[in-house]
Amino acid sequence: MEEPPSATVAPGGSPALHDTHAKTSTRVTVNSSYREKFAAATDYRAFVSSVLGAAQSGDKDAQYSLYEALFYCDDKFSYYFTRGKRHLTLDEALQWTSSRAPAAMDDVRTAYSRCHELQESPLDGVGSASEWLKLATAAGNPLAQARTAEIDLMQSSLATYRAYQGETPKTNPDEQRRTAIDLVNQALKSKDPEVLW
Repeated sequence: MEEPPSATVAPGGSPALHDTHAKTSTRVTVNSSYREKFAAATDYRAFVSSVLGAAQSGDKDAQYSLYEALFYCDDKFSYYFTRGKRHLTLDEALQWTSSRAPAAMDDVRTAYSRCHELQESPLDGVGSASEWLKLATAAGNPLAQARTAEIDLMQSSLATYRAYQGETPKTNPDEQRRTAIDLVNQALKSKDPEVLW
């Protein structure tokens, strides 16, 4: 019976995966500490504050985790808590949601719990989610590469559609697709299973 790949600790304390039956061991460093902290975080302002220094120092995993927190809050707050230039209170957002998507009531509460501190009292020097995604992608974070590829493919498809409608695309959709495919290939080489999700 074949044994599953085993985990060991690589230099720096992060787990590394290797196949116990491979003739030459292929090690893949997987830094899951930021992922675990992000998954457990209930206050994204505190989480962002805790990883900001590492992200600013060039830690690609901290940069991607920072992107995830900022993107989540930007996305949820713009959908549930913003109407034009007006920001809704939690009660107003719950009332609005209850009449349109009652099943999303828990999502509204969760988004508020995680994000209201970050949205109402932003931290200095944080920047935008897209800036952190670009940095994490350039630094070689596989999840950032996969996410950037996804965005590039969507933009490429939209540019192609607009070209068929007679508009001149601002970017070359074929080049954007090639870049996205290259990023996917780089991300897959990491052998990080989360790249596929």
